[in-house]
Amino acid sequence: RRKRGRQEEKNEEKNKPMTYDNNEDSNSQICGTVTLNVGKREREMNLGYFHNETIISTPGGLEGKHLIQFKSNAPPQFISQIRPMGCGPLLALVFTSCTDGHLEDKTLELFNPKDDLEKSVSSYLSYMQNVGTSRYTNYFRDALNLWYNHVQDVWSQSSDIKDYLDTKYNINKKNIDNERNDDCVHDQLKELRDSLQRKINGTEDCKYRLSCIRSNTKDYTYSRESLIPLVADTLIPEEVTMNVSHRDDKANCPMDSKTMKCADDLKNYDFELVIFIKENLFAIAISLCPYQHLGAKSFSSGKIPPDITSPYITGEVSQQLVRLRPSISSLLLNISQVKKGDTILDPCAGVGSIPVEASLLGKSQTCFGLGGDIALSRDGCLDDVAEDYCKRARKHQMNKKCSGSCDMVCWDASSLPIRDSLVDCVISDLPFGVKCMSATKLKSFLPLLFSECARVLKQNTGRMTLLCGASFKTVLDAIEKQRNYDFVQERDGTNELFRIVAVFPTNIGGLAAWIIQAERTNCLAVRIKNHTDRFRKMTLNRKQETSRGKKKRLQS
Repeated sequence: RRKRGRQEEKNEEKNKPMTYDNNEDSNSQICGTVTLNVGKREREMNLGYFHNETIISTPGGLEGKHLIQFKSNAPPQFISQIRPMGCGPLLALVFTSCTDGHLEDKTLELFNPKDDLEKSVSSYLSYMQNVGTSRYTNYFRDALNLWYNHVQDVWSQSSDIKDYLDTKYNINKKNIDNERNDDCVHDQLKELRDSLQRKINGTEDCKYRLSCIRSNTKDYTYSRESLIPLVADTLIPEEVTMNVSHRDDKANCPMDSKTMKCADDLKNYDFELVIFIKENLFAIAISLCPYQHLGAKSFSSGKIPPDITSPYITGEVSQQLVRLRPSISSLLLNISQVKKGDTILDPCAGVGSIPVEASLLGKSQTCFGLGGDIALSRDGCLDDVAEDYCKRARKHQMNKKCSGSCDMVCWDASSLPIRDSLVDCVISDLPFGVKCMSATKLKSFLPLLFSECARVLKQNTGRMTLLCGASFKTVLDAIEKQRNYDFVQERDGTNELFRIVAVFPTNIGGLAAWIIQAERTNCLAVRIKNHTDRFRKMTLNRKQETSRGKKKRLQS
């Protein structure tokens, strides 16, 4: 990066991209945010680089998500545990206006943000007439059969749903010995499965909820709530003939035809039908995730719901807890190119999403995940939650017979209790945002963190992958300034501790974020001279803030 004085950096415009030049022989890399005038609006565009490739990302839209369509004959148990793709919610596709990867000409006029509600609905109804009622009903029946298979093979075997039902119906209070009654939990799951079976057979109405997610929703002149009732009649057939198999007879598995009736219910629904509208393209799908049985948010909010990949923290705790999605954790591990036998370290682990995902990698990537956080202490806010999450993770590892392992420790990331040159890869979701850490505290914390990372990482082979927020420039400056401290001892003509190889934008549930990758050089590193004094000062300030917070809570 070009060397500028501190005064120039303060006066530099915030939206001006930063230029980094890691080597004298290599080309300069540009990363940052620029503002573009698109019509009457201003749109932000994030620029980054991944090794020699340029990465361009536009925040907003459909929360940064893409619709991925795939076909597979794999069983539902396997499909429900897809992790390497970094996928979000899984749905059974009913119908899409995109055929063989190409948009149909008639869909170019559908759901145009410039049109009013009446024109959009009329163009949609005329398009569905061309599709045909019988053709759409067959698509809907196939998707509903796929949903029913997931209910039988995945939902009924989910330990997370068992734990949620255990909490919801207070089964522990009904047991005299105050021990867990597995029979009662099994009865609740059996009642859920039997209830869905009665609805499939047609003796009861199957309840559904209709939700809508669209890109650039602020550009539309009408709301999602006004659109859904007008298109509901064409999306949900009154009666659906389903092919149901008898799972008790595994040898023959005869198929029976059952007629199912559907009725709407916004709260106590059995399945959720979702409409995706994105840039003149729309898709209709049935959610395969049991949000309503885990106490989690669904598609009803108009946003992509959270990742409920097992192990999952259920109930109200999951809605109040700020944690990294398991799919994003798996994506960071794949970007880091984890190898068999590696030791993965997450100094700011939170509840431990990254170490847990590291232990769930395949046999070709068997590794050990180690994580820790100051919030895991008795005075912290994640002690009980992390303990519950680790129990669920161990149970999931035993069920899946995973060869990897992980562990969680309470520590301060600015003073890690780890030997020198022991870790192969550091992967962490750095604290960003008002809830985690202020900008002032982050500036004082990052130099201590990276000095510890440089100490515990193996020279030459060590690597570091960091997920940070909009303040990624602060993180980059802290990484590069490691060369300026006195503890750096020159070796082989360089005094750099890290070499930045990638800085590129990403999107997490609608939040703009950045991923920074750096490699450990051959330069020897020891702790800085004033490291202990800085650490003690930060600890003292944290204790004072904790005591003030306790007094305020007691007063309230």
